[in-house]
Amino acid sequence: MLAALVADIVRWQAARSQPDRNGDAMRRRVATELAPFLGPEVAERMLQRVAASGEDLLSAIEPMLALFLGNQAASLLVSHVVDGALVKT
Repeated sequence: MLAALVADIVRWQAARSQPDRNGDAMRRRVATELAPFLGPEVAERMLQRVAASGEDLLSAIEPMLALFLGNQAASLLVSHVVDGALVKT
């Protein structure tokens, strides 16, 4: 599981220089992936703490998710977000 997350992060970092992977477009995709689990308002609030460049996306959302989901579930949800919102798009 950790190896898959690291691989997803590497792919995300390689692709994030593309214009549609930064700023508002990236936040909308991540919010869309989180909304079914957290609701749209909570997803948007979580992303307010993320830098405009998105460079701190994972470090900003995973600890917050872990507080109420637990570490393992938060890790799985972050993997889902990375895969769905950042890698496959």
